[in-house]
Amino acid sequence: MDVSEFSKIAAAACLTIASVIPLAQAQTYSRIEVIEYHDDPTIWAMGQVGRTTCVQSVPDDTACDGQADSVVSETIYGWKALPWKTYSFGKLRETFSYETALVGQLGTPKTVADGNGSTTTLGNWKRGIPQLIRYPATPESPSGATQLASVNNHGWIESITDELSSRTCYGHDSMGRLARITRTSELAANTCNTSAWADTSISFAKSAAAKYGLPAGHWQQTVETGAGRQITYFDALWRPVVSESFDNTSSSTANATRSVRVTRYDAVDRPVFQSYPQASLSNYAATTLQGTITTYDILGRVIKVEQDWEGTGRLTTSTRYLRNAEGVYNEVTNPRGRITRTWYRAFDQPSYDVPWRVQHDNGYAYTDLNRNIHDRLTSIVRRKGDGSQSLTRSYTYNAHQELCRTVEPETGATLMGYDAAGNLTWSAAGLPANTACHATGNTTAINARKAVRTYDGRSWLRTLTFPGDGLGNQAWTYWPDGLPNTVTTRNDTTGAQQAVNSYSYNRRRLLTREVLKFGTVLTWPVDHAYNGNGHLASSTWHGLSVSYAPNALGQPTQAGAYASSVTYHPDGGIKTFVYGNGISHRTDQNVRQLPARRVDFRGSSLKYLDDYYDYDQNGNVLAISDALPGNRGNRSMTYDGLDRLTKAVSGSGASNTMFGTATYTYDLHDNLTRTHVTGGNQPRNHYYCYNTQSRLAFVRSGSACTGTASPALITLDYDPQGNLKTYNNRSYVFDFGNRLRSSSNPATNYAYDGHGRRVLDQVGSGKKYTHYLQDGRLSMTADERVGKVAEYIYLQTRLLAIRERDVATGTYTTKYQHTDALGSPVAVTDANRAPVEKTEYEPYGRPANRAWRDGAGYTGHVDDASTQLTYMQQRYYDSFLGVFLSGDAVTAYQKPVLAFNRYRYANSNPYKFRDPDGRQSCHYSTCDHRKEDLGLPEQIILQSGAHNKAREPQAPNSNGAQTLTTVVVVGQRIPSAGSSPVTTTLGRAIGGFLSGLRGPLLLLYAPHPCGGERCGERIYQESTSIRGQRGLPISGPPNEWLHHPTGKQSRFYNSDGSPAADVDRGHDHGQGSPHAHNWVDGVRQPGV
Repeated sequence: MDVSEFSKIAAAACLTIASVIPLAQAQTYSRIEVIEYHDDPTIWAMGQVGRTTCVQSVPDDTACDGQADSVVSETIYGWKALPWKTYSFGKLRETFSYETALVGQLGTPKTVADGNGSTTTLGNWKRGIPQLIRYPATPESPSGATQLASVNNHGWIESITDELSSRTCYGHDSMGRLARITRTSELAANTCNTSAWADTSISFAKSAAAKYGLPAGHWQQTVETGAGRQITYFDALWRPVVSESFDNTSSSTANATRSVRVTRYDAVDRPVFQSYPQASLSNYAATTLQGTITTYDILGRVIKVEQDWEGTGRLTTSTRYLRNAEGVYNEVTNPRGRITRTWYRAFDQPSYDVPWRVQHDNGYAYTDLNRNIHDRLTSIVRRKGDGSQSLTRSYTYNAHQELCRTVEPETGATLMGYDAAGNLTWSAAGLPANTACHATGNTTAINARKAVRTYDGRSWLRTLTFPGDGLGNQAWTYWPDGLPNTVTTRNDTTGAQQAVNSYSYNRRRLLTREVLKFGTVLTWPVDHAYNGNGHLASSTWHGLSVSYAPNALGQPTQAGAYASSVTYHPDGGIKTFVYGNGISHRTDQNVRQLPARRVDFRGSSLKYLDDYYDYDQNGNVLAISDALPGNRGNRSMTYDGLDRLTKAVSGSGASNTMFGTATYTYDLHDNLTRTHVTGGNQPRNHYYCYNTQSRLAFVRSGSACTGTASPALITLDYDPQGNLKTYNNRSYVFDFGNRLRSSSNPATNYAYDGHGRRVLDQVGSGKKYTHYLQDGRLSMTADERVGKVAEYIYLQTRLLAIRERDVATGTYTTKYQHTDALGSPVAVTDANRAPVEKTEYEPYGRPANRAWRDGAGYTGHVDDASTQLTYMQQRYYDSFLGVFLSGDAVTAYQKPVLAFNRYRYANSNPYKFRDPDGRQSCHYSTCDHRKEDLGLPEQIILQSGAHNKAREPQAPNSNGAQTLTTVVVVGQRIPSAGSSPVTTTLGRAIGGFLSGLRGPLLLLYAPHPCGGERCGERIYQESTSIRGQRGLPISGPPNEWLHHPTGKQSRFYNSDGSPAADVDRGHDHGQGSPHAHNWVDGVRQPGV
């Protein structure tokens, strides 16, 4: 044996020993993974990770037994030891090819194919960047749509040309930082100029003058689009300490629109103070600034967050990191003193990414998040501490670790199947709970309930078909860049009620026209126009044109003749405006920038609405004080330890009250168990009884639900998919897509568009047609029952006015909507400011002082008089019971704690939360879109200095989401990882941001429409976590990046300070390094 042979054998043995490593030995779980390496000694490519296999686990798991389905990840290497094929749990994910012949391009990625074989081609590489990307063929682009980039000799992108030959150009300073963006011409292809759109300039330079307490010579980044300004001020360590935005049209507009935020850091660059947005600033170090203070322990973990508020002292949320016999956990004490404990499981190093148990309110209830050895959820159990009153939701995976079955008490089993690229191709809900996963779903029982989806080469949804009568069947077409073109939806068996949504866009890909066509009955177009900054300037429909006159930040300053003189608070919330009839509105804010007062008035004495709001430490509405004579609208509220509303007392006396006293109780599954309302037009004392499927089965007059039960006042039954079937003598029929199609007593029928929004409701022979815009706002109705056509005018997302036309006389009437903080119209006035209607609501939204009527109602949604339900777009809500009629589209699998209950409304806190579209509750003060838009680029992330600044693209699509497609992210690594240009190829699509890269990035986006099903029903194939954290705080500077000092992680924060996306480095979860994690509603998603 010679020396070289000996060395070879020794190296192999060493690798074998190092590969068999127990990754964890804590509590009752562990796993051993074997890592096999690939060597190609002919080119000295040694030690490449080839395969990672889970071979043994405690407890035993068939997905960790060393067999083929236990191969967590595998890479097969080809030419020059470059990755050829990648697998995960035995499923082919990607196939790569490389340029092997062309001089100057050798070794560059040439094609990337997904599991279906759909191939994206990359070519003409320069300085590590592909200048040509050709996507897989689609019906719109049979040869494959192309995207082009122009790269100069420095490796800087000078232009990007999209699939429609619209070109955006980029300029750079001498350091390669992005300095200018020139957008596409609207008149000529492959041209960028300023004929339609204002340039964006970005400068990064020293300031000659001191500013905000920073000395002369500090660095500033200034972003200018038209008169819009966004300036970031850096301290001596190049940390962004002040950021401000304003409209620089004049000094007066600058002062009126300025919003300033301050961030301060500790010695290791962690943010320790984040101010609330301010209208002005003298010194960034001023101790009088109010905001949020964050304290860390020696390991960099957040242990205390203090918040200035309108009360005494500061609100404190404290976190302790502990360990007991059950493992590591943290203990969070909220400002109300309520304690939540969360236990985590971790392999090979401490981590707070994967929770397995949550103790709510110091032991009131527990949520167990049971997982398989690969951390995928296998069940969610809500229970008491002793295990009683337990309710379980379970999840099963196929050999590729794809979710193939869910079992829930309310809906039985739902089965799912996927194609080779991981797209959900079929699902069947409402099956018996013991139905097993099935590879094809081709059984009689499954086919009877199976919804089938087809996709094109770019994994865009093409068709959605339901069994039986096919109600809800859809066909999608797209523009070459993936924006929806048409969505055709079936509403009957003849096609007479076919709904077609169609969309047109300008070259900047802003929506310019949306048309609803319903059978041969109507064609309703709505046109949108934009100013040079890309802000919505006007909308025109049905002869009505509403101009918004946006300021340079994109905030509307008017809404046609219906609102004028609009001003804003520094956080973007509306401050004042004047209705078209001369009534003025003003919203005051408290320290936390929650609404403190909403008043609609004329002059100094005439008021139409005047409510003051008080809050507790957790932001729950504690009291609403009515300043109108008589104080009839006074309300005081009480909450339990989980912030669920338990009591509301209204009025100023027994004879002057809205609804008297309303009392509510709940069980540990968040079911309402009692509603007791003493006043209003429907006083009642009801007890709620649930069956073994966790469905509300009876409403009784007494508390006895079993044995000798109390008399039943209401009896309810459900279909196999958990939709309400009968309500006493009224019946409901839902289709397989969970859309209400008809009800009885009186007979009603419904039809829907491609986004699941109602286009027709028919009561008897009387029809009412409805048009919802792509963004969810109600645009127009034509009600044959009353002979009126109505247009709905909004200021941002709040209903402002309704213009009605009497069809018989042609007379127009305008009704101005005066809304409370939830968006519910509480007063209506006419053009002469005369009161037309006043509405008082019970806490859960039932009108307490008037009869039901069709039209705008609770939280701005549509009330239906015939059924006494509120139509919230994706679901129908019963404000009498305080529950939805069908299960939530946002599943417990996605939100294990908040969405565990399938039918509850507004997190059981209806004064704090509202539901914009029937799928997900949000805080009423943050439901509105408030992000300033300076016209920053739709397809790049801008970054400079040691910290990054990003803005999410907002291309309109069916579910309001933006998805990053498979192929290319191009740029430079952050300084800690070097400065050479790199190209990162992601293995599958993710939404939102990708951090960890700097410089101009080529990010390729495409919409993933939900195809008429409620978008939240699209099943996530990976498990989720609740409070994921790896050193960076859960709350951070809005719209900013933070970087961990070790370089192991970067995190981007949403406008409300919640996490949006992570990039992790130095560990791979089988995904490679770096890799990205999205955050969805406070839940960190699996890495991609």
